[in-house]
Amino acid sequence: MNEFTIVTTIGRPVGEVFAIIRDVARTPVWTPGMTEARQTSEGPLEPGATLVYRGTFLGRSYETPAVCTALAENKQFATQSTAGPLSSRSTPRWSQWRKAPR
Repeated sequence: MNEFTIVTTIGRPVGEVFAIIRDVARTPVWTPGMTEARQTSEGPLEPGATLVYRGTFLGRSYETPAVCTALAENKQFATQSTAGPLSSRSTPRWSQWRKAPR
């Protein structure tokens, strides 16, 4: 499996960004090609909760079931695919960046 790292700086408080990230239905807003994302299990979003992602990749439609593998408020929301044509593991982390005093 190929691995890569993406670093993005967002000029908003970590809690505000995390609130949007953990809203699974909003995932297509920042994921090119994804048309739908939703939690398929009952209850709160927590490790073990199941999800499904739908979209297109290289001109083909996909549906990828996934599981939440980690959730730490304002720090991490990780998922891993459990089947489907695309194998993926996402382990984003957030941190508060502060400018160094001058």
